[in-house]
Amino acid sequence: MTQLATIDAFSPQRFQVMCQMAEVFIRSRMLPPSIQTPEQAIVIMVKGQELGLQPLQALNGINVIQGKPTVSPQLMLSLINRSGKLEDIRFEIGADFVTCTMKRQDRTEHTERFGQKEAQNMGLIGKDNYKRQPLVMYKWRAVAACARVMFPDIIDGLYTPEEMGAEVVVDDEGTMTIQAPQLQEKTLSAEAAQRLTTALTKFGVQDVSQLATAVLGREVKELTTLTKTEGTQIFEFAKKNFDDAQKALEAQAAEKSSEEAGKSEKPARTSKKAQADNPETPENPTGLKAG
Repeated sequence: MTQLATIDAFSPQRFQVMCQMAEVFIRSRMLPPSIQTPEQAIVIMVKGQELGLQPLQALNGINVIQGKPTVSPQLMLSLINRSGKLEDIRFEIGADFVTCTMKRQDRTEHTERFGQKEAQNMGLIGKDNYKRQPLVMYKWRAVAACARVMFPDIIDGLYTPEEMGAEVVVDDEGTMTIQAPQLQEKTLSAEAAQRLTTALTKFGVQDVSQLATAVLGREVKELTTLTKTEGTQIFEFAKKNFDDAQKALEAQAAEKSSEEAGKSEKPARTSKKAQADNPETPENPTGLKAG
């Protein structure tokens, strides 16, 4: 172990080095998107040092969820294996469950089970990861739970991001990648809802709630429950219908006008006898009677 690694994180020397490293790492733009400031990077590096991780290992392996540090189950196993205190680990994989058994040196083994029943009770069964690869998710849940019981001093009692409610994408090998959180869009204010109602009324909409329900595919009783995006969607739908109706009416009016104009401009057909009786017709410009 190098001398730098043994220096306390709160010593002026070590803290100054961390500050410089954090600035460089942030400027590199090679850190996870959740780490935006040097201060965030420093806190994660300090936590990583407590776990025995190098700075970049900590920055790529530790995620802060709801103000609490989390680690992937793979990193949990890495820390446990590195400690040299894991004597044995076994898995039992059933049709709808996985068990994980860990044996720590000088201690009795411990088993944790996680399966469809537990996922159902925790409201996880409908999530995408649990639909696509349930056994993988069951396995890592069992690993994390067993690790906290047998090696709390090694992993510091940490949870995985998925256990803390983060939305994650899990590949076939079980590697977890946290999805960027989506900001919840605000709903329409009373004033905005009234403006939308006025605009829809001008477009000929008689029941705005009924229209919103039809467009969004869910029951809408008050426009104040709509987001700005949903309000715009309903406005554009009503406007398009109104514009299409106006164009149809204009096309009908133009067609009718064209028919009337055609009738008025149609030349009158004159019989030869009438032309002979009327010497002033265009076909008889001389004004003389025939024969």
